[in-house]
Amino acid sequence: MNDIQNNFIDQKEKKGRKSIFFGIFFFVMLSFWFMWRQIYVPQSPQTQGMVTVTIEEGMGIDEIANFLVKEEVIDSAFFFKVYTVLSGNRGALKAGEYSLAKGSSISTVVVSIVQGEEQKEDTQRITLIEGWRSDQIINYLQSQGLETDFERFEELFENGPVSENLSKNIFEGKPKTAIFEGYLFPDTYEVYVNVTAEDLLARLMETFDAKITPEMWDQVEASPYTFYEILTLASIVEKEVSSFEDRQIVAGIFLQRLKDNYPLQSDATVNYVTGKKTTRPSLKDLDVDSFYNTYEYPGLPPTPISNPSLEAIQSVLDPMPSNYYFFLTTPENETIFSETFSEHVKNKNFYYPN
Repeated sequence: MNDIQNNFIDQKEKKGRKSIFFGIFFFVMLSFWFMWRQIYVPQSPQTQGMVTVTIEEGMGIDEIANFLVKEEVIDSAFFFKVYTVLSGNRGALKAGEYSLAKGSSISTVVVSIVQGEEQKEDTQRITLIEGWRSDQIINYLQSQGLETDFERFEELFENGPVSENLSKNIFEGKPKTAIFEGYLFPDTYEVYVNVTAEDLLARLMETFDAKITPEMWDQVEASPYTFYEILTLASIVEKEVSSFEDRQIVAGIFLQRLKDNYPLQSDATVNYVTGKKTTRPSLKDLDVDSFYNTYEYPGLPPTPISNPSLEAIQSVLDPMPSNYYFFLTTPENETIFSETFSEHVKNKNFYYPN
């Protein structure tokens, strides 16, 4: 082999080594970029919304990582574990209940869980009960020592504008003039004492938006009703019965009545007008002239009558078929179903003889 051939081979080998070097360098830099992005950059705004997660005592790093991925707080269990170990926080993750944003950066989530659930001095933990009306929620929030401008909160609640981060689907079928009753999601929140009216309303409504799963949206799409109509019916079911099975049956009864153009005859909608909490409205109550009086007016009331739970919404999306057409709640809070009106009257006379 002559010198020219040897020189050619040497040059070829050098170019090959350079190509390999640059290939490895590029791969390493791309890997570091990808890892940095996973750890420090929040995910797509499509997954916005808040979720309350509970880290139980004894949960290991693998279990915590997988749980956070399941709740859509983070995107990668692997990088969560890598960052937690490399940052020296593997043994510092604290059990507790956390309100975290979906699509958070891994570094932010780790810092939150390392700091623990101790309530900050300038925050207040609030709990909204399923089935509360908006006025009950506002009265409760005012009683919690928040420095919010509640006149402004009520103005926004009645007229808007609301958060720009909400999906358009949740307003499907909602009249522009209707208040946002039904959209204040019942949950436990930790909010700043001096939270603005705009931020407080956005927090409650964005949480509601985030709770509606893709599977539920598929069910809404397959339904003959708009989301607002489903929300309105769910708010009635929430107030009428408490167990999920009873709610599914009652949802089925109400949906059949709507189909038949038969009045819903819901005591809960009458109570929304009168402000009472009775399971047996008086004859005077039943005679009130209001579109919320579903004894007098067939169809749904103009707006939701409460802020329903996710379970109540799901019961309307997945009702239980039955031959029942009537029901009542006994003084012991048991639901009694009837197929015919005469059977229903018999049951009413038995449980409420007066």
